[in-house]
Parts: sequence; structure tokens; C-alpha cells
Amino acid sequence: MQSVQGQGPKVNGKNDDTCVNSLRHGGFRAIANFCKLVHISRMNLDSAILHHLSQRDISDQGDLLDLLRTEGFDLTVSTLSRHLKKLQVRKEAGRYQQLGPQRPGTPSYTLRKVPPCLLVLKTNPGFAQAMAFALDGGDLPSLAGTIAGDDTIFAAPLDAALLDRLEAEILHRLGQGF
Repeated sequence: MQSVQGQGPKVNGKNDDTCVNSLRHGGFRAIANFCKLVHISRMNLDSAILHHLSQRDISDQGDLLDLLRTEGFDLTVSTLSRHLKKLQVRKEAGRYQQLGPQRPGTPSYTLRKVPPCLLVLKTNPGFAQAMAFALDGGDLPSLAGTIAGDDTIFAAPLDAALLDRLEAEILHRLGQGF
């Protein structure tokens, strides 16, 4: 049996006192071996968590704990929660799943047309100037220029007839990240 918390590995649900005593009396080598055992147990726990999440929809941490206990992992809800956080596992759409790597790039935004010749882009505070700089340097054929504040960008087309085209170009550019 494996344990992540407590003093040592669990055997039949109890702490293995032999391992703990060897730590007390065995010196550096015993401590190094114990650290390897704990590290392997944690790696195996992480793998087991990800394996279960990939095999079935799990909507409750208690269900995941039960599955892990059948594999010999004796842990608490708080220990499981810490591992889920470390593995970037979140509950999305009613089930636990590992989030993909966050792509640095475009923060959230809304884009509104203000006819005859203005687009207003609202974004998170602090991002507007960087986004406007990226749009100005983004080789958008319909863009005359931008003006940016802290969280708002005004974008003007070369001609009022190009407003819809500029909107599509900006949406495409922001969809690629800025």
C-alpha cells in the first residue's frame, strides 16, 4: 500500500513502523531511500489521478478518492485538492478535467461597431495599449489607426465602407493572439 501523508508507507491500513524506525536509526541512506519512496508515491498518485480523469467523467472528489483508495492511495480530501490544483485540474461543465496549457495572448474583450466609422474594443484593464500597438503593427489593410486608453481602444477604418471588413480583420488578428 502507498501513502502520501503520515509518517511512512501504509501496510494493511497501518503505518509501517519498520520504515519509520529505519529513518530514526538508519542515517542518511535510509532518509534518502524514504524520500525516493515518497517521491515515487507522489508521482504515482498524480499519474493515477490523471488516468482516472481521462477514463471516466468524475463530478465529485469523493468518487475520485474512492477510486484512488482502491489502488492503495490513502489520502484526505485536502491532500487530493492540493494535487488537483498542482495538476491544473478544475471542475468544468460538471466534471473534473485537466486544463490545457494557458496560451499567453489575448485577454478577454468585446468589440462593438459604432457606425459610420468606429470600432470600440473593450478589454481588461492594462491591456488596451499593448493590443492597440499589436493591431497597428499587424498589417491590417483596412485599419487607419487606433487610439488606446487603459481598457478601451478606438479603431478607425481607412474608409467608412471598410468598417465591416476591419471588424473581421481585427477579430481574426485577436483570434491568433496579439
